[in-house]
Amino acid sequence: MEKKRTRRQESEEGEERKDTPSLIFEQKSLDDMTKKAKWDRYRQTLEKLERLGISYEVLDTIGGHVRIYGEWDIWPTSGTWINIKTGRRGRGLESLIQEL
Repeated sequence: MEKKRTRRQESEEGEERKDTPSLIFEQKSLDDMTKKAKWDRYRQTLEKLERLGISYEVLDTIGGHVRIYGEWDIWPTSGTWINIKTGRRGRGLESLIQEL
């Protein structure tokens, strides 16, 4: 009777571990959903800044970097912000609005 090998033993012996197509598809879908959610936050942040009459400048559309009033940098996709003059940091658009 042949002894059953573990996946670790199989990989050590040079056999490739194959993921099922459904797992790969689910991971790809999750990655796409995460990217979409981040860029939805980016769009919503810019819309809210416009509604509140807060002037901003888009510094990097790829990384989602925005400068507000020339001294506040925010990355809407992650919610991180920093005052470039004082170094004060925080998270979230609402907390940044309170700082302004």
